[in-house]
Amino acid sequence: MQNVLPYLLQASGCMAVLLLLYWLLLKRETFFSFNRWYLVGGLVLATVLPHIGLPATQAPLYVTPALMATVELPALTAITASTESTTGWTDRLMALYGVGVFSLRCVWCTGCTACGN
Repeated sequence: MQNVLPYLLQASGCMAVLLLLYWLLLKRETFFSFNRWYLVGGLVLATVLPHIGLPATQAPLYVTPALMATVELPALTAITASTESTTGWTDRLMALYGVGVFSLRCVWCTGCTACGN
């Protein structure tokens, strides 16, 4: 459940960028088959792209052995958190995301002849 929210945010961001490009560049074009393939390919790309990991761009740190030192740290004690709440903030955000998607669909579908509303 912890990995679902970042995935949904990344996929939604990809879809938003691709839809913005469609509205700006392809909405008025008459090549309907190309537009259809762009939209379907954009959905597939937005679904797959968040799964692809990018390599780290940070340069590795090199430490010469002469500068290395040993540091003594005090002992740490573990503190356990209470698990009284059965729903975490990620569950609440997922529910809010679902309500938002459903309500946007209902708003956009009002007066739509395709779904009979």
